[in-house]
This record gives sequence, structure tokens and C-alpha cells, in this order.
Amino acid sequence: MLPDLTLDRAEVPAPTVCGGCDLGSICLCSAPPVGERMQLSGSSSRPRRLCPGEYLYRAGDQFRCFYAINSGDAKMFAHNSRGEERVVDFRMSGEALGLEALSSGVHAVSATALTETTVCQIAMTNFNRVADGAPEMQRQLLALLSQDVATHHHWLITQNQRAIRRVASFLVDIRRKLRARDMDDCRISLPMSRADIGSYLNLAHETVTRTLSELDNDGLIRSRRRNIVILEPAQLATIAGHDALR
Repeated sequence: MLPDLTLDRAEVPAPTVCGGCDLGSICLCSAPPVGERMQLSGSSSRPRRLCPGEYLYRAGDQFRCFYAINSGDAKMFAHNSRGEERVVDFRMSGEALGLEALSSGVHAVSATALTETTVCQIAMTNFNRVADGAPEMQRQLLALLSQDVATHHHWLITQNQRAIRRVASFLVDIRRKLRARDMDDCRISLPMSRADIGSYLNLAHETVTRTLSELDNDGLIRSRRRNIVILEPAQLATIAGHDALR
């Protein structure tokens, strides 16, 4: 019997303040005590709600704050000289958006919601004030930036690899994120389209679809539209070159 492929997204009510967040240690803003954490977005600030396709910021906007995703999913992308969109990253709950503009003070990419999404807006002035008294928060920021660098290095290495390795790596990376959230990391509900995945992996969306079908036919996954069940995690990790995540 095939596994049940119905994946329901739990609706997470938005907390009234940062101190009411349930994301735990996966969020950048979780390190300070609750009282100090509430100062990050302001004591009366509510998370901003975005509809699918709504912009959080656009390339060229001035950097005034960054965002922590409370619930939902987002994508970061840029446009080339021909106006074609290229996805550069995806973000899910607990992850930060906008930190790429720290050095220049200007956003080089745009960010939009993929699903119904809520984000906490963190002004850098508030972050710096709280982080000064919370060394763990500074270490968490460095770890986050380091992870981003490692992830992008990995994708640069795999750009010339076969499509099956790129798609397997993509699925394994999502598994890693789900595992960090104590979620079922073998049941994946993709919030993005095949075209978005192809843009991110530098593959045609037809190639993404064909490769997922190949993995399905080989018995490594079960793929039904945007719902995927990982049946052979060890084999998938081997194909991806991520032997540590089995």
C-alpha cells in the first residue's frame, strides 16, 4: 500500500508579540530572554501577514530591517538583463530574510511570499541593542550566515552535476530543515512550483518534473503534484552527496 500523500498544513496563529513565538531555537531571535526578545519588533508589534505573491521587499530597496518568518514560505529572486526571473533561495518558518543587504545597505534581490505567510519585522537598531547583551544571539547570527555560505557553496559545486543529483540535493536540504524543526522529514509539501525549483537549480521545469518521475519510478520517492514522500532516504542522500543525512 502506498503511503498517504495528503499533507495538511497546520494553520499557525500569529502571536501578538515576539515573546509569544513558538518557533523555539530555530529562529534567530530566540536567544534572548522573552522580555528582551519582545523589544526586537516592539512591544505592540504584530507579525506582518502576506498573501501568496505579495512582496516583502524589492531589489533596490533600502535596508532598514530584516524579517523572521513566523509561519509560511517565501522565495528570494532577481531578474537578469533580459528581465528573466532567477530564484536564488527559498525560506521557511524560523528562517530570516533580508540579511543579504547587511553589507551594502541595499537589497540586491526581491522576496515574495509563496504561501500565506507571517513575518516578524526586526529593525537593525533594535537587534543591535538586544544583541549587545546577548552573546548567544550574535553567535546564532554568525551560524546562520555561515550556513548560508555553506549552502550556496554546495549549490555552486552541484551546478554542473547531473539533474538527478541537483534535485536529490534539493530534497535532502528540505529534509534537513524539517528535521531541525522536529517535523516528519520524509513527508514534504513543496510550496513552490516546478518552474521555481528549476530556476533555483538551473534546470528546465520539464527536467525537474522528469527527474522527480525518475526518482518515483526507481522507488526512492512517491511524488503526487507538490506532495512528496521520501521512501529511501539513505539512497537519496547518497545520490545527493549528503551521506551524513540518512
